[in-house]
Amino acid sequence: MEARTDDDAEDTKPWARASLVLHSQSLSEGEISALLGTSPSSSKAIGSRVGPKSAARHEHTVWIHESGVPGSSPLEDHLTELTTFVSERSSALSSLPETSSLRVSISYSTPYGIAALTLLAQHIKVLGELGIDIWLDVFE
Repeated sequence: MEARTDDDAEDTKPWARASLVLHSQSLSEGEISALLGTSPSSSKAIGSRVGPKSAARHEHTVWIHESGVPGSSPLEDHLTELTTFVSERSSALSSLPETSSLRVSISYSTPYGIAALTLLAQHIKVLGELGIDIWLDVFE
């Protein structure tokens, strides 16, 4: 058995990411950006490939705003940034056509084998009032 190194310990540090993901069958990336007053962190157009090796195509525009918070920061910091972002654009988000959907995508890792997570009520309230779903990916 090999001894554990400091580099191994670095690989097991917890990390977190969060982003607002908007799907729309009727709005383009440019139209969404104009409506929200900002450019996305990334986007995919209708008809673009789902992945580099995939023949599947996107059936809707995908517009993503990353929290911009360092991955080593607590998940709460990511969600605070995103809830501020959506609160400042609540009127625009509420006016999205019914062919659009919103979710906050949360990804995080824990080296401890425990996938516990606390979502603060203030974050849930802001997201819930705008009908924003929460998507969770846990990595161990």
